[in-house]
Amino acid sequence: MEMKKKLIDSLKNYSEKRVYYANVDKGGCRVEITVNDMLFNNYFTEWGATGTIPMNLSILKSGKQKVKVKIFPDANNESLTDITRLQITITYSPTPTSSLEEQVVVLDWNLPQEIIAKRLPVYETILEFDAVVPYDYTYRINGAVDLRTIPNIEQLAFNKMKEIRQLYEKGDVETYWKMVFDKYEQYANSLYQTPEDIAEDIKEDLNDFGDHKNRKILPIDDYEMFFYAEGRIIILLERTTRETLLKCSYTDEQGFECEVGLPTELYMPCGSNELQIF
Repeated sequence: MEMKKKLIDSLKNYSEKRVYYANVDKGGCRVEITVNDMLFNNYFTEWGATGTIPMNLSILKSGKQKVKVKIFPDANNESLTDITRLQITITYSPTPTSSLEEQVVVLDWNLPQEIIAKRLPVYETILEFDAVVPYDYTYRINGAVDLRTIPNIEQLAFNKMKEIRQLYEKGDVETYWKMVFDKYEQYANSLYQTPEDIAEDIKEDLNDFGDHKNRKILPIDDYEMFFYAEGRIIILLERTTRETLLKCSYTDEQGFECEVGLPTELYMPCGSNELQIF
């Protein structure tokens, strides 16, 4: 209840409430997408994938947004093939409750056929679009430590991951909430959430940290380290799937097997010498 009240009290009353979305349709490849050099999503499944994801959390302020697209062949090939395809469409809704018909396309890009024909082992490009949002969250990352300059940063990141995993294992959602409050506050305001939205998100967290049948926290192993935001963010991800390392599996009340994960982006804010969740 304390967390819920604090988040609700942090909500801003914006007159402009555009919500930006990225729709990715891909096949025959694996894809990494960053927005403003921050990881937006990995599409490393071996099958085709399509989906629409809100992207306001990756848009820190109004202006030009840079989308870096990195395309890898699937695991069975060493280069892109004839079946490789990728389309990225970015739209915005004037408000969170706008209909699909009201969405405005700001970027629509298809992987060019001439690139596929080159049979490249990897292809990278940068796309740009202009965004208008009423907030500015650049202060969260400005002045943060360049983690690439810290000799033992991988061990520090691993230790922080273990610390968060222990909270997950114990079901200590209260301590976890304190660690992620800044992220939650940015999320709530950048997506113009209502008190009801916040209550639903907290309910989901309580469920993820709850005591379920066959609940198991997956081990942290076989990972790879990645830097983003010009070295100011570090993420440890599963080596092959590029998924979060902090995952929990359990059987729900209907008997279905479920798997949920926690965010793993870490940084050292300006003036701090300790890794925190970004």
